[in-house]
Amino acid sequence: MSDTDEETLENLRQWWDDNGRFVIGGLVIGVAGLVGWHQWGAWQTRTAEEASRLYTAMSSAAQAGRRNEASELADTLVSEFGRTPYADQAGLVMARLHMDANDPRAAAAVLRELMERTRDAELRTIAALRLARVLHHDGDADGALAALRRVEGEVFVARAEEIRGDVLAMRGDIEAAREAYQRALDSPDLGLIDRGLVRIKRDDLPVSMAGGQP
Repeated sequence: MSDTDEETLENLRQWWDDNGRFVIGGLVIGVAGLVGWHQWGAWQTRTAEEASRLYTAMSSAAQAGRRNEASELADTLVSEFGRTPYADQAGLVMARLHMDANDPRAAAAVLRELMERTRDAELRTIAALRLARVLHHDGDADGALAALRRVEGEVFVARAEEIRGDVLAMRGDIEAAREAYQRALDSPDLGLIDRGLVRIKRDDLPVSMAGGQP
């Protein structure tokens, strides 16, 4: 071995003495991170599968009209898998089931809870629209109008204005109802309303008198 080779080898030994522990530490951290990443992915997969299983069971119970069973499964979804889309969708299913059972107050409670919990802005708006419709059905005009103020996005304008027209007509604000129906008709046609039905609602409003009363 030449003097140059011996010098190179000595330099490598010295470098390893100075830095070897950091190299080993980096390898350990890297391996641990890789293992942790795979474990995290496996946990997410298991979570999604269990949430999906619960949602399927809840949907089946809802379709069969077993409201108590569906409600218990939905509560489990929210408490254990509240950050998954399945929990949000469960809220919409339960609201519909409560309305089918002629229980608008239970439906409203579910929709309000969903609006506060979900991180999905579009789903929050859908829940607000359904809440407004539920409250209109229950005769709560003020509550329905308050729910409509939570609606966001131009895509939902036509639907929101149709519901607003229904609520205002129920309350006797005929001109305001007529304007709301017209705004619904003037909004882009995105297939969210039956435009023919909205025209009928608008045209069937009585001729208003002074003060906005029919």
